[in-house]
Amino acid sequence: MELVWHKGYEDYDDPAWQARKDRLTAAWKSVSLQQADGMDTEALLDHLELAEELMRHYTAVKDFRNLEPVMRSYESMLKLLRSRQPDRAGYWYLEMEYNRINAVLYLDQKSNRQAVGYFEQAIASGDRCYACLQSEAPQLGDEQRLYLAWACAECRGEMALACERMLDIAGMYQVLTGTAPILQYIESCLGDAYGIWEKAAGLYSQIGAACYQNNEFGKGDLHYGNAERMYDRLAEELDSDFCRAKGLWIYSLHGIDAFTRAGKAEVMLACEREVKAFLEGGAAGRDRAIAQGALGMSYMQHGVALQQSGDLKAAVPWTEQSVDLFGNAQEALEKDMESLENSMARGELSNIAARLYSSSVAAMDVLGVQYFASDRFPEARGVFEEALSMLTDSHGYTIAESASLLIRAECCEYLAMLAVEDGDRHKIDFYGTQAMDLGEEAARKSGNPAAWQIVVVSASLVSEVAEALKEKPKMGAAAARGLAACDELARLIPDSGILVMRGKLERREKKSRRRLF
Repeated sequence: MELVWHKGYEDYDDPAWQARKDRLTAAWKSVSLQQADGMDTEALLDHLELAEELMRHYTAVKDFRNLEPVMRSYESMLKLLRSRQPDRAGYWYLEMEYNRINAVLYLDQKSNRQAVGYFEQAIASGDRCYACLQSEAPQLGDEQRLYLAWACAECRGEMALACERMLDIAGMYQVLTGTAPILQYIESCLGDAYGIWEKAAGLYSQIGAACYQNNEFGKGDLHYGNAERMYDRLAEELDSDFCRAKGLWIYSLHGIDAFTRAGKAEVMLACEREVKAFLEGGAAGRDRAIAQGALGMSYMQHGVALQQSGDLKAAVPWTEQSVDLFGNAQEALEKDMESLENSMARGELSNIAARLYSSSVAAMDVLGVQYFASDRFPEARGVFEEALSMLTDSHGYTIAESASLLIRAECCEYLAMLAVEDGDRHKIDFYGTQAMDLGEEAARKSGNPAAWQIVVVSASLVSEVAEALKEKPKMGAAAARGLAACDELARLIPDSGILVMRGKLERREKKSRRRLF
């Protein structure tokens, strides 16, 4: 086995990689299926590793045209190897990668169920790889063990994202918590090598979040703590403000989970103090942007908590500050990205920028609701219109579809209610219909009761306007959609206050079926 962890891992901008890619391609093309059948097992394993490295590259850069012929040939040769039943870490790694790449391809096509099926096969192979790895450790070098162990952990992290897309929270929890022993192995046996700790810290934070979602707060604190500890050590050893900022980002996520799920404010408040001290210390560029984003998340949570307690006057300034922090952070980060030539570095900052963009839109939605509840209607309209514009054109950033649909639906719902204040029947109908469409789609994808509530309210508004304009078909259709949403909502939240609208919707639906209006 030749694959090892190294500094240039997946750095496809490095000229050395292009030279290696050319050598891999030539070596791969030089062997036919018939020749592969005549190879001994060791040689066949080595040859398949060449193809796997090419496949990983083509998948990462989404060069599917060149991926297809390599993958077809790889599959045929993998069958030859499989028939020899080699129970070795290297073989199970190749099986895992074949299934993982298939899963990633299905994810790219948004075929989530098929992707999860392949991921399940990949993880089964990965578990066998990890078991063999420990027994074969004396025969493998440290960097070989590191490569294999991280590949097993990374595969689980990718499957967790697929589960999250399908809202399979239980599946995501199971997959992520199964990753913890592999991360512990990487840390205890191999230590930090060429950035592996930073990748492991990212997975630890995902495990912490999953544990909090599962109401296992002690485990959540443990795994979040692992991530924070690793970033603290990296920041100290590398004297890196970038690592400090990313550690504060994870600390902020930890604090928000502890506050919102476990009712403990001390972690979030302690994080805020550290972030403020970091910003006051003169952090600049991307370091400052990430810290501002971390502070923005905490401030938005303050605003939400105060709103829920009924203190709107106190809530609004916190949410306004969070919107400003996210906006400033986004601008600074994008400037830094423009100056970077390395695609890996740009990709890392782009992922952070996407989170900031998504958080900014969420904060604007919260602020719009607070302005509306405070009778600050012109300001509410401006915020909702801007948030809706940002989601309609996300400037290339990928935002979680279920969250995007729900926020878009809520923006349209409130814009319809603002149109009621203005007496603008056309806008009530326009925004109300959009809110119904988006709310139904969000509800189907996420099962979130809030989405059905939006449909009920918007259906009531649209049917009321149609009744006033004596448009029976439109009134009946909107009322019927509202009643269907009431049924779904009653199943999820039987005592929802929104259900008081059922009576009006039933009356309009029946009225639409009468011959005379």
